[in-house]
Amino acid sequence: MLLAALLCCSSAAWAERLSLSAALDAAKLYDPRYQAALRDFEASQELGVQGKAALGPDVSLAASGAQNQLGQTVGASSRTINYQSASLVVQLRQPIYNAELRARSREGEARSRQGAAGLAEQKAQFLLRLMEAYANILLADELLATASAESESLDERLRAARRLRARGEGTVTEELEASSRLAIASARLLEARDGRQDAIGRLQMIVGPSISIEPKSLDSQLKPVHLYPVMVSEWEALALAHNPSIEVRRHALQAAREVLDRIGAARQPRIDLLVSVSKADSDSINTVNQSSLQKSVGVQLNMPLFDNGRSDSQVRQAVAAAGTAQAQLDYTRDSVLAELRQNYRALINLEQKIKAYAHALESAVMQIEATQKSVKGGIRVTLDVLNAQAQRFSIQQELTKTRFDYFKAWFQLRAAAGILDEPDIAMIDQRLK
Repeated sequence: MLLAALLCCSSAAWAERLSLSAALDAAKLYDPRYQAALRDFEASQELGVQGKAALGPDVSLAASGAQNQLGQTVGASSRTINYQSASLVVQLRQPIYNAELRARSREGEARSRQGAAGLAEQKAQFLLRLMEAYANILLADELLATASAESESLDERLRAARRLRARGEGTVTEELEASSRLAIASARLLEARDGRQDAIGRLQMIVGPSISIEPKSLDSQLKPVHLYPVMVSEWEALALAHNPSIEVRRHALQAAREVLDRIGAARQPRIDLLVSVSKADSDSINTVNQSSLQKSVGVQLNMPLFDNGRSDSQVRQAVAAAGTAQAQLDYTRDSVLAELRQNYRALINLEQKIKAYAHALESAVMQIEATQKSVKGGIRVTLDVLNAQAQRFSIQQELTKTRFDYFKAWFQLRAAAGILDEPDIAMIDQRLK
């Protein structure tokens, strides 16, 4: 239904065209930019895992073994002792109070949420790219059909002018005018064919170069949809609540604040619980051929005292970074709302332009018929028919482009509001035939 608002009456066939849902499935597996976004998301989720893990126990194992030789001289006598030594230590460290690790954990969670919002942002852009590339095929079909019809019409007009001249009823000027316009129309037809091939190539960059799916086309009976929600303020509320670009910047600001807290917390004391078990065999000259097993439980305190201004510098740096994140959030919010309002106004205006062009097209068709009758009656000349036909095809192209602009503005509006998703693709595909 949405797609018909922009691209009704597609008449050219493309044997290699994908269905929209199949294009989406193929693009999710192939599109390099979307694959990169998925990998970035997976990497960001590990930051939250790492932050939580830092608050848990840390268990380490240390083992050593050596062959030792000791030479001793006591008075006039000397001796050499050969012995083996070995040690094994298992230690558990559990943070009891560590404000820096807690801030680091919160920072990791914020970065993970930022990564999830980033994936949502990239997915919305991915859907927009796919929809635009797919619609460009339909737009190219429309323009190619219009250019072909214009070329055929002018070719027929040229043959008619030659027949009239051969009977002495036409003029050289009319024949030359028809020939000139046919040459221009032929050039437009070549341009339309090139544009169609470019559109196919751009879609293949997203879905892959070798996909074969049953072709689909548009239902020419579908009507434009009504804008919902109706008020621009409702769309703005949706954007502030759901737009992924705003969410990315919001979580980036939260992460920057956690960095500031982490740096400040590094000056606070750290208290750890230490539990260790150690086993040693001949670990010194005084314990040759002796074994020991030691178990200990204790608390360790670490308190930073002086770092020559390094922490103060890091605090200033973190404050500046938080200010940058706040400014970026403000800019992103303003940009999103400005784009949303622009697309909202464009939709309203484009819907009116579609109606105006459709009415103008009907009038242009009737004008051609009336002009042709006037030519037969001797009131008008062939040049008047050519002008009327040129106006008709010009209006047809403007109508096609306006429908495409409507389509683009509609999906950009939904993307700005943060509600563009795969069900929109499926809904459109259900209305393709």
